[in-house]
Amino acid sequence: MPFELSYEEPAHGWTTCQISVEGQRVEMRVSYLHDSLYDLTTAAAALLTGAPEATVIFMDEPGEHHLILRREAANVSLEVRWFKDWASAGVTSPAEFVVSLAGNVRVRTFGGAVLSVLQRLSSTLGPVAYEERWHMPFPTQRFEALESLLRGQ
Repeated sequence: MPFELSYEEPAHGWTTCQISVEGQRVEMRVSYLHDSLYDLTTAAAALLTGAPEATVIFMDEPGEHHLILRREAANVSLEVRWFKDWASAGVTSPAEFVVSLAGNVRVRTFGGAVLSVLQRLSSTLGPVAYEERWHMPFPTQRFEALESLLRGQ
């Protein structure tokens, strides 16, 4: 189950997140209008502590991607859905989407990939510069909690 996750340094209210799994790849533009990095960090921690599912929103202008995560024992099934407008804000129907990617990955692999993104952003950009560029705080507490969860398991 090859899996890759990248999350670029934000610049002027935009960034890019890429997910690759089982030979499929999706690239998502991400707007500062939603705190996707916080969602991603929270989702990874929740799945590692046994939550059955989590959703991460990657808001674009217009449209958005939803990363739907469902835990299945030691694995997580993931599905990336594309909405033409903001389903999370009720602008479009949550039933009107196109599946951009679907696959499975180990829960720890997913959590580790999210942790790697956070470590890289923290070391290359730092929390202060991140907040200046993104207009939202770096998820330091969630980052530390995720790091602790992965170390403890």
